Amino acid sequence: MRYVLCLLACLLMLSTSDALFENTSPQMYIDRYNSNIDQAPQALRELLGSERVEINILLNNGTLYMLGLETSKGRIVASYPGGMDNPTITIETTESTIHVVATSSDPVTAFRDAKDRGEVKIEATKLTTRLKLALVLASAEVFKYFLGVFFA
Repeated sequence: MRYVLCLLACLLMLSTSDALFENTSPQMYIDRYNSNIDQAPQALRELLGSERVEINILLNNGTLYMLGLETSKGRIVASYPGGMDNPTITIETTESTIHVVATSSDPVTAFRDAKDRGEVKIEATKLTTRLKLALVLASAEVFKYFLGVFFA
């Protein structure tokens, strides 16, 4: 489940403009995520589980960027440009929120503040996923770990 933070961190921290969403394939970020998650302990990867994550980002130009990601044992095994049916987790935010978090000197606090203001919405459809998500989002150390996966 913790991979949700990593996925969100990847999108929130690596992107700051429309050009990313219009000109860059999500595969670059998926490959980076997968190569880094391989460095995590096997037990952690097992905990990450298998989920169907839909990410919706309202861009500054008014269009909606949608991407579905399917995971198995923490690795992204499939991506679906345009979204997916029956996600187990949905993440919604805006490009401007991504920019604020990405340029913050304290991205963990900026992320939490944005989430508290409703500028980042993360919803899970299953009770067990909701409970895991609540625990993960409450842990700054876990979030910092995943930021380190991408930015160490």
